[in-house]
Amino acid sequence: MSTTELKVLTLNCWGLKWLSTDIEPRIHGIAEFIAAQNYDIVAFQELWQHVHYDHMRTRLAKSLPYGQMFFGGALGAGLAIFSKYPIVESFTRSYPLNGSPLAVAAGDWFVGKAVGSVVLSHPTLGEVEVFTTHMYASGGEDGPEDKRAHRIVQSWVLANLLRASAGGRGRHVLLTGDLNSVPTALSINLLSSHAGLTDAFVHTHPQAGASNLHQTPYSLQSAELAIRDLGITADSPLNTYSAKKKLDASARRWQGKRLDYIYYRSERMSCVASQVVLTDKVPGFDFSYSDHFGLEATFALLPSPAPDVPNPPVQPLTARTLSQALQALSTFYRQSRSTARMYMTGFNGCILALLALIIGSAFQPNRRVNPLLVILASAFTWGGTTLLYAGFVYGKWEQRALMTVIEEMELEMRRVEGGGRGSVVSPSENSQESGEPLIRNGAGAAV
Repeated sequence: MSTTELKVLTLNCWGLKWLSTDIEPRIHGIAEFIAAQNYDIVAFQELWQHVHYDHMRTRLAKSLPYGQMFFGGALGAGLAIFSKYPIVESFTRSYPLNGSPLAVAAGDWFVGKAVGSVVLSHPTLGEVEVFTTHMYASGGEDGPEDKRAHRIVQSWVLANLLRASAGGRGRHVLLTGDLNSVPTALSINLLSSHAGLTDAFVHTHPQAGASNLHQTPYSLQSAELAIRDLGITADSPLNTYSAKKKLDASARRWQGKRLDYIYYRSERMSCVASQVVLTDKVPGFDFSYSDHFGLEATFALLPSPAPDVPNPPVQPLTARTLSQALQALSTFYRQSRSTARMYMTGFNGCILALLALIIGSAFQPNRRVNPLLVILASAFTWGGTTLLYAGFVYGKWEQRALMTVIEEMELEMRRVEGGGRGSVVSPSENSQESGEPLIRNGAGAAV
């Protein structure tokens, strides 16, 4: 075991049962690749099946003898961490918002997107808490930020967990995972600035930072350079699975997307190397290891905190970032209320239709129509139950989760602005009739 460096890998291994193609040879290929390396920590996303986790445990037993799989939702969070160092604690938290239960095809609500963490006992650093997560994907990168409200909520919740670990408990913190956001996204800015994180890849490749991505699009250069210089891990034309997809404008512009990250917060760690890996095909096959490439980072470990550690300054959380997030969440809150009312209207319609069928069947002399009436009654019962859950149970759930985060952000806004300049108004200060969060700018005008 090295006491002077720490080598970390994160990979979305695309291990969905029945839905992922070529899954068995890919999982075995990933295990063989990792076994041949010298990683200290490996974090997986979309490692859904326990049989694949067990295979990893067996194959990596010598190099990474400690492992933890995280469970969440109805189908599992798909997260796992393997370590060279003993795991002394583990923690799992499902995000409060994970898409709608009506979005069955997406499946985010059912799997319960989550963050998992393990606390490692490291011989040099002491306690190191490693987080891994896979965030909500829907919403893309373009258009108004309220489309990505659930991801913004997840970023805020995750940032608070990271702050508590690093600041409250004094641990060295690593965050790995598929954040489903490009570096310029509001959710990334919110997460990294609020948690005080350093981006490992940007530390060694400054050109990949959000402030530098206004330069020449890599569509004018090569996919290889985009991977090397920008850390592209998804939707690359060099990946056999994404090469067949119809890519959006952002992916075409930059020859893919950077969605996978390794962040850290520690005065005794400094990233000295970071690169995208697993870009080749699985040996003996004509397909990639996953629909994502992997990302690795190597950290130099210092015996004690030193002021000359060449870590870049962390950008603080600004009132502008908070204002953008609050505006997005408040807009989405109003949309959520409107959607819930629509579902409840549909529920009332199903109840009325069901009553009409019951009453009508009593005056129906033709018995051959009865089977049709039963089918219609079953459909209205199922539809009404679904709409009741989506409109009332989930609707209230979503709105209260949004209100909770909005109020937390409002308090942080007051702190950032120095105790009230340009303060925001909490939901409790709004009209009790509407119950909607309302943001105000510095002049006191409603936004």
